[in-house]
Amino acid sequence: MEAEMDGHLGYEKSERSDNDDCRNGYKNKRVNSRYGTMEIEVPQNRKSTFEPQVVKKRQKDISDIDQKIISMYAKGMTTRQISEP
Repeated sequence: MEAEMDGHLGYEKSERSDNDDCRNGYKNKRVNSRYGTMEIEVPQNRKSTFEPQVVKKRQKDISDIDQKIISMYAKGMTTRQISEP
């Protein structure tokens, strides 16, 4: 989700920018997966315009995320390509 935030804001975490919208910490979110319940940190921005795609807002169940990753890998994508925004 950090890479998604980089793409949303137009600059990486450690870079300076003239953009008036900037990072504003993280929000803890509890999600369920086939491996149990876990807490993840979702990055936030000042204007609250960030819409994560990996784990969407109000999404509580991520049981199918591992199947999506395996599917992309099976189609020939490298692990680097899968992790890029």
